[in-house]
Amino acid sequence: MSDGSNVLFELDLNKYLKGKTKYPYILFLPQHTTESLLRDKLASCGVQVQWNRKVLTMESEGSGVRVQFEDGTTEFAHYVVGADGNRSVVSVTPVLTAYH
Repeated sequence: MSDGSNVLFELDLNKYLKGKTKYPYILFLPQHTTESLLRDKLASCGVQVQWNRKVLTMESEGSGVRVQFEDGTTEFAHYVVGADGNRSVVSVTPVLTAYH
């Protein structure tokens, strides 16, 4: 995974197939397995994943963005990834321009 110019982390999914297949590459990996692997890797990098939280707004702030959630709380983040469809607030809000 990268931010466009810097590699944030690498995740070699092939090592999870060692001994389970005679093919040295991934042909298919179920979504629940992919999510589990990504969740574990992100946690090991100190990244907190937000689940089931609706984003209302995002605004540029310094080196990142301020995200306002439906429950009224806000959080600052250097990176925001929206994995809830191409019409989500994260996907359609053009505020992620704070790259150095």
